[in-house]
Amino acid sequence: MSYSLPVISTDEGAILEILDNNSGIIVPKQDHIVLATEMEYLINNPNKASELSVKGRKRYEELYTQKAFEKMFLGVIEKILLT
Repeated sequence: MSYSLPVISTDEGAILEILDNNSGIIVPKQDHIVLATEMEYLINNPNKASELSVKGRKRYEELYTQKAFEKMFLGVIEKILLT
């Protein structure tokens, strides 16, 4: 996501919190057939790959950069101080 590349991942662990269906493709773990199918889909559909790349980068910038963390952290501190 941070490199503006399309992401395909399994539904293992916290990945469901990081990715959503708009910013990447989630496949069942240990299902190499679905993984290969999705990889082939992106190869054959460069517009979709590009769309996922853009949306993934946007999600990364909004949620996972230092700037995003600082904004969230300051919001929490302000909320605590104002209550």
